[in-house]
Amino acid sequence: MFGTVFDPPRNKKSTEPYRRSYISQHVREGRRVRTVGSRSMKEDGMRRALIKVGITAIVSAALVGSLGVPTIASVRVQRGPSVLAATSTERVKIVNFAFKPKTLTVSKGTKVKWTNRGSVNHTTTSNKGLWDSGLLAPRETFSRVFKKVGTFMYHCSVHASMVGKIVVS
Repeated sequence: MFGTVFDPPRNKKSTEPYRRSYISQHVREGRRVRTVGSRSMKEDGMRRALIKVGITAIVSAALVGSLGVPTIASVRVQRGPSVLAATSTERVKIVNFAFKPKTLTVSKGTKVKWTNRGSVNHTTTSNKGLWDSGLLAPRETFSRVFKKVGTFMYHCSVHASMVGKIVVS
């Protein structure tokens, strides 16, 4: 049935590929059809199948990513010393232009949480540059975990008279 060359219609350029309906019509009528270019119907079908597989893979990857399922790239192996988790939380209030308590003694690994209970902005800033909360508006908080033993002096960078001390044992 195939093997001889069928010339394209006169209004069709010889470089344009035949549409499936055109080829199907001529196959049904018993005419012989040649493929134009390097694609045959079989190659076209295989290409479409590969495109479908590719689209399926992309959609699957997008769905897995949106579900929060960990992938190999997102799994991180932790090496070296373990991270010290906060064992407890101690609070320092900022009230009436003062830190309360002015001196706080905590154990290593404790989280200290400063809360601005005043009516104006304040900061909690380490004297040695170890931390800086930035401006804390009324009712805002700032936290820091103290991982090393020592005495840590701090102040409010807006109000120089406001000073405090954290002692870590």
